[in-house]
Amino acid sequence: MNLSQFGTWFREVLSIPSTSLGGSSKVEELFHSIAQHAKVKIVTDVDDLSGAKQFLETLKDPVQLKAFQKLCMSGKSRGKVAASLAGKYGDAAMAFALCTKALPTKYEKAALKSVRDAMTARWKANSEITPVTIYKWIAPTLPIADEDLFRPAVTEILYGSSSDDRIVHEFLWTHLEEDYVRIGRVQFSAAVDERIDKQAAQKFTNWLNEVHPGFAVRKIPSPRLTG
Repeated sequence: MNLSQFGTWFREVLSIPSTSLGGSSKVEELFHSIAQHAKVKIVTDVDDLSGAKQFLETLKDPVQLKAFQKLCMSGKSRGKVAASLAGKYGDAAMAFALCTKALPTKYEKAALKSVRDAMTARWKANSEITPVTIYKWIAPTLPIADEDLFRPAVTEILYGSSSDDRIVHEFLWTHLEEDYVRIGRVQFSAAVDERIDKQAAQKFTNWLNEVHPGFAVRKIPSPRLTG
């Protein structure tokens, strides 16, 4: 596929004129590159973490981001993009990059969400991908802290990749070894640490109270202001 063919394919998928690309040759080069590596299966023989991180960096540019978001507007095209990214960088590398990349600007946050939505939809459609799989991808060499499992970058991938929240809850329950001390520590962190996904922590707590009522887990309290 040459650049001209890619441009034609890009316009056909989204039904938009070529001028909407913003006149940037870099945009065409970017998507030409990833389109070359499209695969359907989960890619385990490629693990290019630096490339995955560099791809996220590329989307800092508003023009590149706009083109990427347009490419992901439909489920069909979003699936092609996710397969392309996995084919070039590997599924595990994409998951790790999404969980570890700090994106402070509004464009970078938007880019992260666009890529994450595409990748989690891909993983959700594959029954072989479980929370355990995701955990192994984001913690390939060393275990991560219990609290880190409840940070938004991680919970959005865990829950976004699962067809049922209960699957994630069961994983967390098992991972935390049904340990009151460990779960209580996570609850405390959720109450005082703004970096914790409080909604995810509360969902897990609600599930515990329903499925394991004897465990006596309290509702996540709101932090109190002291003067």
